[in-house]
Amino acid sequence: MALWIAIVTQENMHWLQEGQGRLPVCLWSFTTDAPLADLKLARETGEVVASDHSGGIYLIDIEGRVRALTRLGQVAREVAFADNGATIAAVSGPSSLSLMNRKLAFQWTRQLPDSILATALAPYGEHVAVSLTDGMNAIYTLGNKKQATFQTPRPLKHLAFLGTEAALIGAAEYGLISKIRLDGQILWSESLWSTVGGLAVTGNGESILLAGYMHGLQMFGNDGSAAGTLMLDGTASHVGQSFHQHRIYSATLEQHLACLSKAGDLVYLLGLPEPLHRLQVTAMGDAVIVGFPSGRIMKLAML
Repeated sequence: MALWIAIVTQENMHWLQEGQGRLPVCLWSFTTDAPLADLKLARETGEVVASDHSGGIYLIDIEGRVRALTRLGQVAREVAFADNGATIAAVSGPSSLSLMNRKLAFQWTRQLPDSILATALAPYGEHVAVSLTDGMNAIYTLGNKKQATFQTPRPLKHLAFLGTEAALIGAAEYGLISKIRLDGQILWSESLWSTVGGLAVTGNGESILLAGYMHGLQMFGNDGSAAGTLMLDGTASHVGQSFHQHRIYSATLEQHLACLSKAGDLVYLLGLPEPLHRLQVTAMGDAVIVGFPSGRIMKLAML
């Protein structure tokens, strides 16, 4: 299969020089064949998996080159990527969950009883979690065996596995955040008073961040305790953070991208050329992958 190499040009890149603080540079840029549906990062390998509205799924390496490409009969509206880069999950249609290897070859497909809201893969791909619109949730093994089910009062819109503990964090679009063990036991649940646009957790779960729109970035500890709020100059719609709590990234509905230190101090602030669709942060926090509705994906790094 032919490989495409992403080439960074200066066309429409002036916004990268017009921000505040220690500004990043664009290491690579790639545009999918159709509008972007989703993208996720494997934190160990630095690779990205992306899907577009033509049904394409792309595996992009750390240098921005496409290493594998497959076409589905329908859009993979959500994808998940194991941190070690070995396993990919894809959600297509209302309720179809598929597992693929890093060559984008299908391992299995399962039809679930209700529409899928979110999916996540454990760091080594050994488990995949899905949340459904009726509030039911399930955890499956790599071999397509159901390991656990659990129900939450509100459907979980966001899921993230922890890297150092056999547990995951789930957040509803409004009103709920929970920590769940892999056997389905809910360890704790806390009420929220804001709508959630995004969820980001450190590897050990000591820092849990929610993009709370007008309420800023809501901060929680690994025991569910509220740890404060980071207020942005804008409406926080996306959030990401490094594996250890070194860097925090957040985008706003006003089309700004902010990079913050773990103390909440501003590292840089950029105006974005179009509304942000997806945001993923590298393990060290030295770079952020941004995806726009047009299909453009960029890696912005601090050198």
